Amino acid sequence: MQKIHNAIKAARWRRFPISIERLDERATLLIHGKHSYRANVSDSPPGTIASLEHVLDSIEDRLRERETSLAQSRRQIVDLTNQLDQPFEREDKLAQATKRQQEIVTALDITKNQVANSLDINTDASNNTANAIGNGRTIS
Repeated sequence: MQKIHNAIKAARWRRFPISIERLDERATLLIHGKHSYRANVSDSPPGTIASLEHVLDSIEDRLRERETSLAQSRRQIVDLTNQLDQPFEREDKLAQATKRQQEIVTALDITKNQVANSLDINTDASNNTANAIGNGRTIS
């Protein structure tokens, strides 16, 4: 018998080569074609044959699912490509909101340094309060 990817070539069924792969205490049948498919080895021969038939019968179902998925992906590509060519529909509203934000920042005279310093001061104050409480002191 010949080994196929750590499996032993066992037979052919419906034009497909079949090999046996042992994983610990369990054996699995591999059905080889363009891709490999696994079927379970059961305690009874009819169960093993049913597993093989199920795998082979499901190949066409899987193919149909992949073809449907591919067609849907192609439609999405066309739709998204069309959207790329269109202008952003809320561009005016975004520009107005950005301008208003800048006006607020200017009116409040907020700079990055002020925000960072403010955060440091608040953190220090919180730490001092926590330390005072932890030491049993009263905060006034």
